[in-house]
Amino acid sequence: MGIHPVSSRHESGCGQHEIDFNASSALKAADTFLSFKTAVRSVAETHDVHASFMPKPLRDDCGNGMHISFNIISDNDLLEESTDMRDAMQSAAAGIMKYIREFTLLTNSTVNSYARLGEFTAPRNIIWSDEEGSQLIRMNCNDSDSPVELRAADCGCNPYFVLGIMIYSALEGIKNNMQLPEKNTGNERLPETIEEAAEYAEKSEFLKKYISENIIEIFLKYSRDEWREYSAAYDKEAFEDKKYFYSL
Repeated sequence: MGIHPVSSRHESGCGQHEIDFNASSALKAADTFLSFKTAVRSVAETHDVHASFMPKPLRDDCGNGMHISFNIISDNDLLEESTDMRDAMQSAAAGIMKYIREFTLLTNSTVNSYARLGEFTAPRNIIWSDEEGSQLIRMNCNDSDSPVELRAADCGCNPYFVLGIMIYSALEGIKNNMQLPEKNTGNERLPETIEEAAEYAEKSEFLKKYISENIIEIFLKYSRDEWREYSAAYDKEAFEDKKYFYSL
């Protein structure tokens, strides 16, 4: 299928596995993600089991995230010849940190997504670090070849929108020479619910700059309808299981 895994291993959660893929273009990465999901679910069905990519299928165990790593390749049309790639990487990461709350609706697109954030090592605070932990961004500032890793997204997202808006936020960071805060510092947090994420998205001039208004409106309507369904549900866990476990 043209998919090249780098590693496959058991992760922390019960029945949870992590698969890493080799580096590729953003478009190829998005295609690989969706092809891989389809293949895994199809093979699982032949063994009479179900593979779920639901963000938080087990309430007392680790959730399912989608860590996105990226690097920057020098382009003279974008960067000055004298640009230090380490500085560019840091500015790119700073751009993502600046706008992440405005596009959390894209990276975390279901009600269930927000049950994962802030639990175990899934991030809630908008901070970065080069160490293992619950930071939003993991990166090594001393190595320009070391990728930036965004740890908030989950497998319920549309990868084409997510990777696209990550690129634009990184470019904004580079263009405006944004600076990273000190490691493990920062008072801002990701939205607590999909309703709150929709409010950030609706007010975002950044999103309106890069995504057409009618598409944003569709995202907002779908998310708010889902939030109303969830809020009206008597058994909220049962609602999430029924809506997401077999569909994501």
